[in-house]
Amino acid sequence: NLQSSASGTNQPNSIMNNRIILWASALSLLLLSAAVNFYSVRAPSKQTATAVTLTMPVRDDDNKFGKLDSPVQVIVYSDFQCPACAKHALEVQPRIDAALVSTGKVRWIGKHLPLKMHPQAALAAVAAECGGEQGQYWKIHHALYQRQAEWATPAAAAVLPRMARDIGL
Repeated sequence: NLQSSASGTNQPNSIMNNRIILWASALSLLLLSAAVNFYSVRAPSKQTATAVTLTMPVRDDDNKFGKLDSPVQVIVYSDFQCPACAKHALEVQPRIDAALVSTGKVRWIGKHLPLKMHPQAALAAVAAECGGEQGQYWKIHHALYQRQAEWATPAAAAVLPRMARDIGL
C-alpha cells in the first residue's frame, strides 16, 4: 500500500516523519517551558538581606553559656544524635565560644529538638537535662556529642548513666 510521490519518497514514511517531528517539537517546547518555569522560580532574589529580630522566650531553666548582659543571645535547637550537630558542637562551637561567647558579645542558649529519625536523641536530651540540674549541662552536652557513637544505639538507656558517671555526674 505504499505509493511513490513525484519526488520518489514513500508517502506513509513522509507522514510518519512529520508526526515524529511534530511530537519532538511539542516535547521540546514542553521541556523548554518547564525549564524556564523552574529557573524563574529558583532564580536568586536581587533583594538585599535584612536583619530579623525574633523574640523567643528564654526561660530561667534554659541552659545558658555566656554573660547575662551580652548584646546578642543565640538560641540553638539541637539533636544530640544528629551527626551535623555533633560536628558543629565539637569543631565549630569552640571557635564561636572563643571569639564571641567568652568576649561577652554573644550568649548561647541551648534547647533540645530531638528528631524522630534519631530514636535515642530524646533520651540523650533527658540525660543532658539531668546534668543541667547538677550544674553540668555543658559538660554532658560536650560528652554526648564527643561520645555519640557509643551511646547512640539501642543500648542507650544502659550506656548514658555509665557515661554520666564517667564524667563525674
